[in-house]
Amino acid sequence: SVQEQPEMLADGRTTPEGMAVSLLAALAARDFGFLPLGALQERLDGALSSMGMLERWRGHFLAAYDNARLAPIEPATVSTSGSGWLALSLRILGAGLDELPDAPIAGPQALEGVRATLHVVDELAAGRSMRERELVAAAWAALDPQRCRAADTLPGLADCLRHIVAAGEALHAGLPRAALEDEDPLRDWAARLVAHCHALQDDLLQLAPWMRAEQEYVLDAGLTRIPTLRELAAFAPLPGMHPGLARHVRDGRGHARKLIKRFQGLA
Repeated sequence: SVQEQPEMLADGRTTPEGMAVSLLAALAARDFGFLPLGALQERLDGALSSMGMLERWRGHFLAAYDNARLAPIEPATVSTSGSGWLALSLRILGAGLDELPDAPIAGPQALEGVRATLHVVDELAAGRSMRERELVAAAWAALDPQRCRAADTLPGLADCLRHIVAAGEALHAGLPRAALEDEDPLRDWAARLVAHCHALQDDLLQLAPWMRAEQEYVLDAGLTRIPTLRELAAFAPLPGMHPGLARHVRDGRGHARKLIKRFQGLA
């Protein structure tokens, strides 16, 4: 856990309650557009793998562990309330993961996470140079509802993400050299904005790789709507489809099947 006020402090301990909050926070981050599917799978896989390395007593996690050593903090005890919260959270997590295959692989909600990050960048840019504020304004323009009005389709969402990635990179690259210090919060959050947008874009293009070359092919309507993970896992190239496009469809289908299998294993 992290304390921000009155000063920044990081707790060097892990508790069952902290594990529960972390797991559910990752699932919620997916719902609110902060984590794409691939990043959610990686984060949960890493968290559960680390939890599997912790010492337990009769199956129960102990009250607290040292983050650096993954060793119990003495005196080693079991917290019944902490164990209960973790057990309940694991049940909720499992139910949430079971729903993922039948949820859209992406959608306009992904842009809400980007907007939330951009709000922080906007606040930090207050009082900065006119040029920096113009770059932030350009990032907002890339997320304009009119520009992203078709974000409920694959081409529309892919196009919107291309624009915000470009605007975010221009913002980060356009900061004056004097501002490129490690402690500069604006540069730090601009970098987070770029990383966030790239993660969303990369995940979308892994699941729908035909969006990389949408200008090269005439797309069937089935390849422009946003499918669920389960629907994507059942995609098959249509008869007479261009070989390059068919390859992209098979690649997206294969990635969807891998994700479903991984989520089923985590659940």
